[in-house]
Amino acid sequence: VYNHCDGSAPLTQVDHDYWFHHHPKDLAMSWGPEWNYNFYDSKYNVWPARKFVGDSIRYMVEEFHIDGIRFDAARQIQNFDFLHWVVNEAKRAAGPKPFYCVAEFLPDEPCVTNIDGPMDGCWHDSLYWTLRDILLNDNVDIGRLKTCIDCRQQGYLGVTNVVNYIGNHDHDRMLVELGKERNIFGEEAFKRVRLGVNGAEPSQ
Repeated sequence: VYNHCDGSAPLTQVDHDYWFHHHPKDLAMSWGPEWNYNFYDSKYNVWPARKFVGDSIRYMVEEFHIDGIRFDAARQIQNFDFLHWVVNEAKRAAGPKPFYCVAEFLPDEPCVTNIDGPMDGCWHDSLYWTLRDILLNDNVDIGRLKTCIDCRQQGYLGVTNVVNYIGNHDHDRMLVELGKERNIFGEEAFKRVRLGVNGAEPSQ
């Protein structure tokens, strides 16, 4: 996670304010010490947080040959300059192979991607909530669904600028929610999930 880290992380014990903001930028959306990508150490000619995170990403790319990164809590980072820089560093480390960077930027907006944005794609949260409303609450809004399925209607350049999904680590899986919220199990639950997966397939 490149927005924050755990309060017991070694760098917080070494010199907290050298690497992290002293106070959270937004208390309601704070999950631990937040990297300070704005701090430049003129004595050593280094951006400490940027260098540390950049080095860790280069290590992941070079040693494990990953082909992309999902940036958690990208909106909370609040620094497109850093995001542009770190994405370029990751792609440089990857060499000629394709390398896809996607932001968890909630609520999703085209500004984080497209031509001027730092990312290749954006976590398509609006589609998730639209499909969830249909599958879980039987609340069908065709206009809203069409707008989300064709992400260009939301301002994105095309399907490669969004990552569609119907489940993630922040929410229960749809099968679980159907059982808990609606008492829907078995084949009926699987039918709804299959419908959601089909709805999440990108529209050209």
